Amino acid sequence: MEINLEKLEVIHNPTENRFETWIDGYLSKLDYIQDGKNFVITHVGVHPEFRGQGVAGKIVQVGLEYAKEKGVYIELFDPCHRLDRNISERLVRDRLLDKLFISLDAATKTTYENIRVGADFDMVLANIKNLVEFKRKYKTSFPEIAFHYIISKDNYTEVPKFVELVYNLTRRENIGIMFTHILHPFEEIKDKVFILPEDIKKEAVKIAKKSKIRLIWGKNARDVKQNIEKCTEWTMPFIFSDGSVIPCCAGNEANRREFQVKYRLGNILEEPFEKIWNGPKFKTLRDLVHEGKVPIQCRDCPGYEVPDNK
Repeated sequence: MEINLEKLEVIHNPTENRFETWIDGYLSKLDYIQDGKNFVITHVGVHPEFRGQGVAGKIVQVGLEYAKEKGVYIELFDPCHRLDRNISERLVRDRLLDKLFISLDAATKTTYENIRVGADFDMVLANIKNLVEFKRKYKTSFPEIAFHYIISKDNYTEVPKFVELVYNLTRRENIGIMFTHILHPFEEIKDKVFILPEDIKKEAVKIAKKSKIRLIWGKNARDVKQNIEKCTEWTMPFIFSDGSVIPCCAGNEANRREFQVKYRLGNILEEPFEKIWNGPKFKTLRDLVHEGKVPIQCRDCPGYEVPDNK
């Protein structure tokens, strides 16, 4: 069934803290929690029969419109696979986003499509150009654009060229690029882990200074780590597509999904997020962290000192 997104009606259900749409009797929805100017999307679900047609994007767009009406600051990470001209123009014209981190890990088509199998490098670049074009058309600084690049053995040589690519795509000041390394060298990707050589880093910095692009070098997980009592990452929980709530995203790169689901803090498909946040599992986790002890959910943390990671 082909869906006409322009005619798709998304209804706000404030009683359930939900935006929803019904297609052929099947529900697709966005759940959220709101406290004053804090607006958190906790789940977006589309019936399997209608996935891949932009339904999720339509619901999120309506949710963002509502959030902006309430004065909420909105920052998103996105690979720009589906950021077409219509969506870009509306995001810019109606200022639905404050900041957009574009997740892009290569400067050439071959490398990008080798890393992101099934993606279209040319389409992604075209989508980014459209976004920049509309920002100029409407003479606005929003959304602020930044880029995120994960360094690996497959793409480290393209770091300087990526800085040039970003400049050519945007031609604007106040553009930032965040470079990070792979945090967990688990078995399936341990051959991809690579620390950027200093000479390549210096070349990238030189190009960035000339182009007035800000570079941010993410913390290397192999550096000396602080005690876990310094951790505040649990204030930004991560939610899997099955509804599982985990303390943060840092453990994801350990490639131990079954472990994470087993020790999850709750499931938003089964109970409200507020109940999970204030529940015994999350309270125990916070108490242990504050005491400098490591909760079971944090055993794979790459950022702080844990028993297997000293």
